[in-house]
Amino acid sequence: MEIVRTSASYSSSGTSSGLGDVLVRAKGSILRTENVSVALGLDVRLPTGDAADFLGSGSYGFKPFVAVSLRNHRIAPHVNVGYQWNGDSILAGDVRTGQKARLPRQLSYGRWY
Repeated sequence: MEIVRTSASYSSSGTSSGLGDVLVRAKGSILRTENVSVALGLDVRLPTGDAADFLGSGSYGFKPFVAVSLRNHRIAPHVNVGYQWNGDSILAGDVRTGQKARLPRQLSYGRWY
């Protein structure tokens, strides 16, 4: 039986400061009635931070999302659902050698009442 290693640990100490990744968001309403509002949006993460100093991811990220709001006399639930695609980064690969690997994709959701 072969054992496959699925994680790695690195340790280091030090300090760093500077700008991390920048997130740009565009969002617009596509439906607005008396009881329902629907908006579509897109988050774009720009890799402006230094991944080697843990000031950013080191890769682009794209997350389209939809936001839905309902209105009633007593409650007003809101739902937000998105899916993020990420690029390659040393944070998912090997920090010591600089080898990059794909950062995980992510489904995000939230609800409020």
